[in-house]
Amino acid sequence: MPEASKQDLTLIMGDAYSRVFALFSDARVKQWRGEWHEYFMYEPGEAVELEPGEAFVALLKSMVAKPGAEGSEEFWSPLTPKDLTDYEVTLVCGTLFTLTEGHGLTVTPKLGKIEVEVEPAQIAAAPTSERYYVQIVNGEGKPSTPVSGTMIFKQP
Repeated sequence: MPEASKQDLTLIMGDAYSRVFALFSDARVKQWRGEWHEYFMYEPGEAVELEPGEAFVALLKSMVAKPGAEGSEEFWSPLTPKDLTDYEVTLVCGTLFTLTEGHGLTVTPKLGKIEVEVEPAQIAAAPTSERYYVQIVNGEGKPSTPVSGTMIFKQP
């Protein structure tokens, strides 16, 4: 799996929060570049996300072809969702809270999707920011961290 996707999240104090992470597994990926931006130069092996659940890897050097658009197949190829069957999934936000499947996390294994739900009470005493990470552990106990970043807590 490539390096962890760095994603900062902004939560508003007093509001419930929901977010879906989509994980992908593709040996062609050398670097995760995050959200796709028009006119950026992408090298072969760099992966981008158009929206959660829709990601592509660059096959050729590209700066104008939009992934998924007609005629872009020469430059971009869809990524395969990571099958999370038999994985234990956890989201840890510093010392504030830990979410597990059925307790703040809903996992759709075949689609590689992790839905995060944070209740207002869980962030009532939050500082202005806190580091977080999503950890997946396979059946053999080997952990990996596909997503990490900072949760930023703002007043309404």
